[in-house]
Amino acid sequence: MRQTCVQPLFLHQPSHQHWHILGAGAIGCLWGGQMIKSGLSITLLVKPERGASLPTRPKVIIHDHQGISNFPVTVETTRDKTPISHLIVTTKAGDTLAAIKSVQSRLTENAIIVLLQNGLGSQQAVADAFSHHAVFAGSTTDGVWLKNLLSIHRTGRGQTWLGPLNEAASSSFHGSAVHTLLTIQDMEVFLTKNILYKLQEKLAINSAINGLTALIDRPNGDLLKPELQRTVSRLCRDTEAILASDGYSNNTPLLEMVNRVLTITATNVSSSLQDVRKGRPTELPWINGYLLTLAEKNGVSASAHQELMQTLAEKGIR
Repeated sequence: MRQTCVQPLFLHQPSHQHWHILGAGAIGCLWGGQMIKSGLSITLLVKPERGASLPTRPKVIIHDHQGISNFPVTVETTRDKTPISHLIVTTKAGDTLAAIKSVQSRLTENAIIVLLQNGLGSQQAVADAFSHHAVFAGSTTDGVWLKNLLSIHRTGRGQTWLGPLNEAASSSFHGSAVHTLLTIQDMEVFLTKNILYKLQEKLAINSAINGLTALIDRPNGDLLKPELQRTVSRLCRDTEAILASDGYSNNTPLLEMVNRVLTITATNVSSSLQDVRKGRPTELPWINGYLLTLAEKNGVSASAHQELMQTLAEKGIR
């Protein structure tokens, strides 16, 4: 397999614009590697215990259909003191608020925060806690999984939508540094003023896939089997009703959207199943769990999601 040590292509960017990426998992490494390739200045932030296990000259390694690419990268731990003016957060949803608070003292007065988490709920918690900062959220469909520390396998090229999550972000939207992220090579990044819609759309699809694949311990395509389509359909009906009670609507039936994703990603392993196989907590509390909270708030039935989450809990999957 071809291996390449990639030299960055230097694009125009303000000399003061340096990005820190908090979370060196699959998405963090993908963004870090592609940003370096695009000539953007970045530093990966890791926990102190992870930093101690890194080589002297760390590299982000990306495996894809073209071969293997290596990107020399600067790494700091969360205990370092370098100021942070542009922060991308790629931690798991349940870790996000605490992770940002661990570097809060390093944030500059006008620092912007970009969140890339699954589900809903964690983003709003950050927007509330850091209301004086411009907080943006993103929804991505890139397919990637972590092989080893700083080494990832990219299974598919998706799209990422970014948009303002609070007033500080909305008021600075047109002149914001997030526009720089549109220049990242080999990634499709778009801006929207209505990021909540994109987050709801992805949550809706994930709510019918992630928990069920984690339960049966099988790749996405198995959910297309007739014996599982009945459960997928029930989850979709519940989700459509719950999100409709919160003002969300889509002209395409959710089951059709889900089955299209299942077909395209048939051999992929969902992020929740990856978590289960590695003994980690999943993001399901911010996907199906979020829907259950919303259903209770708005008085909508959520029996399919209740049954799924209860069965997962009985198997020790949370």
